[in-house]
Amino acid sequence: MDATTPPRSYKRTSTVVQSADGTPIYADSVGDASKPSIIFVHGFGLSGIAFDGIFEEGSEGRNQWEDDVYLVRYDLRGHGRSGKPEDAASWDSKRLAEDFDAVVKAFGLARPFLATWSLGGLTVTDVLAHFPPRYLSGVILLAGYPSAGGVLKIATPSALALIPPLLDPTNTIATAQSFIASFTAPESPQLSYTMQQAMLANIVTQPKGCTVHILTRTQDEAGFWAAGKEGLPMLVITGTVDPLVDQEGTRKFFEGTEDKQWKDIQFVSLEGVGHMPFWERPAKVRDTMLGFVARYRTVQ
Repeated sequence: MDATTPPRSYKRTSTVVQSADGTPIYADSVGDASKPSIIFVHGFGLSGIAFDGIFEEGSEGRNQWEDDVYLVRYDLRGHGRSGKPEDAASWDSKRLAEDFDAVVKAFGLARPFLATWSLGGLTVTDVLAHFPPRYLSGVILLAGYPSAGGVLKIATPSALALIPPLLDPTNTIATAQSFIASFTAPESPQLSYTMQQAMLANIVTQPKGCTVHILTRTQDEAGFWAAGKEGLPMLVITGTVDPLVDQEGTRKFFEGTEDKQWKDIQFVSLEGVGHMPFWERPAKVRDTMLGFVARYRTVQ
């Protein structure tokens, strides 16, 4: 599509799906469902609004993502517009995998790409613990933590220092404000006031029972490493000045041992970028992700 081509009118859909245990999961989409699909998963305490820059990109109805892919996002359980169960059983890894699968089925997707940001990356391990590698076409980590076990190896001291105050109900607002302020690098485009306030509202309205489970739950990484060894493609995008994710720690995590390596993995480092690369360098991230999808897309 060139600059003279009129923008297409793509269908936008929002729904609330029921996960296997009955938890309601909010999801929405935009684009042509016949194209390769990318499911976006947000980070801790937030919701799908974090990806508004992608889902509402451009002016006069033009969204360059939609020319190539079908965009889907959902609010993780315990977040945003989805259900917020506080019992321990509702936070078993299988439940999180079932949430993802409920979204896949609701939108009629086949072998979607899974793109996760920050702590939303734990969804990758949830999914691969309960579904075979060919369930996905590829995985994209956006400044992400791929597993609960990987957090201690990848998180910076600043990120780890946020955990105790986030679990403390007496200073949620101040901690949330500091957390949100760390998303973008000083030289990057800053989050709009509206986005900051929406994110703050997401965090402070999350029940503490959910927060505790999110930050302390465990996962079985066997399926994750098996998928990497089998050749499931992965794209890792990080920023050089991310205060929450250690670039070198991320690389070392994926080097692993002989039994813990990712066979087909690409690292992209963005100079001067912080923890929110898709906001800070939207065109670069879009082109990189769409190139990855084009390379590994399957007939859907």
